[in-house]
Amino acid sequence: MPVSLVRVVWDFYPDRGGSIEHIRELSLHMQPYLSEQILVAPKFKGDYEDQDSQFSNPVVRVPYKRVRWGKLYLPFAVPLTIFSYARNVISYIKEVVDSGQRVDLIHVHGMELGQYITYLAKKNKLKIPVVLMLHGNPTERGIYVKLVLNSSLFLFTLVRPDYVLILDDGTQIDKIIQKVESKNIPCCVVNHGVDSNFFKPAEGEHLRREFVVLSTHRLLPVKRLDLAILAFKRFLQGLNHKETAKLKLIGDGPSSQELVKLAKDNGLTAYIDFLGEKTVREVRESLNSADVVVGTSLESNMNRAIQEAMACATPVVVFDSGGTNRLIKHMVNGILVEPGDVIDFARNLKLLLEDVELRKTLGANARATILQSRSWKARVTQELLVYREVLGDTCSAREPLPGPAKDDAA
Repeated sequence: MPVSLVRVVWDFYPDRGGSIEHIRELSLHMQPYLSEQILVAPKFKGDYEDQDSQFSNPVVRVPYKRVRWGKLYLPFAVPLTIFSYARNVISYIKEVVDSGQRVDLIHVHGMELGQYITYLAKKNKLKIPVVLMLHGNPTERGIYVKLVLNSSLFLFTLVRPDYVLILDDGTQIDKIIQKVESKNIPCCVVNHGVDSNFFKPAEGEHLRREFVVLSTHRLLPVKRLDLAILAFKRFLQGLNHKETAKLKLIGDGPSSQELVKLAKDNGLTAYIDFLGEKTVREVRESLNSADVVVGTSLESNMNRAIQEAMACATPVVVFDSGGTNRLIKHMVNGILVEPGDVIDFARNLKLLLEDVELRKTLGANARATILQSRSWKARVTQELLVYREVLGDTCSAREPLPGPAKDDAA
């Protein structure tokens, strides 16, 4: 019997980011192999009806109560707010079940939300297995985030989901794996899926009049695009004809004004283009017209933006932070630089400027890496195997799994 799934998320449209795109694409690729899939998301303020309507499966928006003290959020406001949302999600699922509709599995994205859902499902006697998907372990985001992480890890002592999937985004996941396994909770690591049929090299040679260094990351503090700007400044200082090089930043975010000011203060306004948000097709065109894509996060650079560049056979230069070297091998399918070393970063940009053949080799190997280890076919198959393990006979255990998604084309 094909699985009827409720997928529960917290971070979702109208917000932006790699995790949100991951959820969107995962639900899309899983859709053909489920009897039904309902995506439950928070009823945020903002306009998201257009995005919701683009899904092939229903999107249900559930309200929640914001916990505040006057105009200020309490330190524990976020956990209480998420708990309020989790309680309303469980109420919605109970209504679905009471109406006679089948729900075989609850798949929750996010450690904290998933633990609340697991607890509330058992408290409300909902005999529906819960699978958690954890989106990495932020290591450079302050004491508060670390406190939340440690408290969430402790909750595994009290709350036992049926399975834990851990998305390897390059951050430190060993601590999570160790904690989950110590509680005998089944778990496995999954990778980002990259649509290499969409993100692929453009046909024909691109006429390049300037050397384009590109970033497609959101302008967030954790992405450390200030280091990209400073490395680019060093790079320009080594050129005889500075007008032949450009740094282009696609994306928007809270660091936007700060980065614009940094570029102005360093006399780089003429050499840096802030392009704002772009459509996914425009991003692909930019990846194919760039000479190199950069990643300067001190947390991890094994994210969607870098992997999409690799799928387009565009060479990448990144800081070797977190577990980035699990995907990128130095001078094989990309260039790794010691985290924070803007001088060496600039040196490697110049190396790629001068060595066209190296750019081609690194780009070709990067795409081969994505085709080999980041296909949606492998990801969908892995997810379906987990569902069958959790559900046993109710997931047609005596029958072969549905065929995985179509192979990504080379």
